[in-house]
Amino acid sequence: MGEAVCAMTEPQKTKTKKTKKTGNQKSEVRKTKTKDTKSKKSEPEIIILERTKPEVKKKSEAEALEIGVEPNDTEQARTDSRRVTWGILAGLVMVGIGLTAWRVVTWQGNYRRENGVEQVKEAGAEPEMTEEEKAAEAERQRQAELAEQERQRQEEIARERQQRAEQIEQASTSGRSLVALTFDDGPSGATTPRLLDILKEKNVKVTFFVLGGMLSARPDISQRAEAEGHEVESHTMTHKNLEKATLGEIQWEVASMNQVFQEKLGHVPKMTRPPYGNGIRRAEVTQNIGTPMIYWSVDTEDWRSRNAEAVQERIRQDAYDGAIILMHDIYPSTVDAVAGAIDELRARGYEFVTVEELAKARGVEMVNGVTYFNFKP
Repeated sequence: MGEAVCAMTEPQKTKTKKTKKTGNQKSEVRKTKTKDTKSKKSEPEIIILERTKPEVKKKSEAEALEIGVEPNDTEQARTDSRRVTWGILAGLVMVGIGLTAWRVVTWQGNYRRENGVEQVKEAGAEPEMTEEEKAAEAERQRQAELAEQERQRQEEIARERQQRAEQIEQASTSGRSLVALTFDDGPSGATTPRLLDILKEKNVKVTFFVLGGMLSARPDISQRAEAEGHEVESHTMTHKNLEKATLGEIQWEVASMNQVFQEKLGHVPKMTRPPYGNGIRRAEVTQNIGTPMIYWSVDTEDWRSRNAEAVQERIRQDAYDGAIILMHDIYPSTVDAVAGAIDELRARGYEFVTVEELAKARGVEMVNGVTYFNFKP
């Protein structure tokens, strides 16, 4: 560790022996011999001088003592700390990888659902669709087929009406009398189909003023009516008395009816018959109804009598050229009266037309918000 110096002294004569080295220690021994004739040789006095370097505590040991950790535990603590740190980092990396994978899978799923794309198992193979996508595709095809059927139906109706318009024009110029039969409050599953059978057999076209709730419940009946050349128009959504309705209620009746018509028949109504015939002179009605308003000039009062003979008698007495005749297809007695009434009026030279056809035959361009009672020559 250090150097040791040994010195031996003798009283008189000195004889020096050089350094004797052992390991890292170096000793310098000086032997001094003193000749004393009268005395014996004295033992040499040895003085050992050591020069040592001060031991310096390791910094790490000092630090360890300062924080209360035994020096031998310091390295173990550091190792444990590094292991914990690396464990936390590895966990964070795994979480990040998991989140990234989840986002990729989620994005791919959303993209496939939105674009109808499914993963292809093999190159060139047909995309495989999930059950949900198959159901959606089937629904799209069904809607497309329905749209095509509706388009064809509308085209057929347009052709039929064009042919009817030509016939009406000929009838008008030839001086024949025209009347329009109208039916309110339907369609009724119990009575309207039977009425349609009668009208088809008699080759007569009429105008139905339907309620929104009834149309929603049985759209197939009104669809059949249009397909067979009849007009289907609005009698409001809920048979609201427009004379007493608020402005908001009037607007709701109109908007709701337009929506139902569009959904069930593919078009909005072109004419409206106000329930009870009320509200036709009220500004809130005329300004918001959005269509011409059709009144009547012959009221069979079938709702009162509920008698087929009474209905036929009323028609015989009150019918005239250009008349609009009011009935209700929800009463079985009215349906019973129709065939006889048609036969009698036809025998008297009357031609049966829809309201729109009657207006055109008389050269009338109907205006929204205006009420029409008849179309006399």
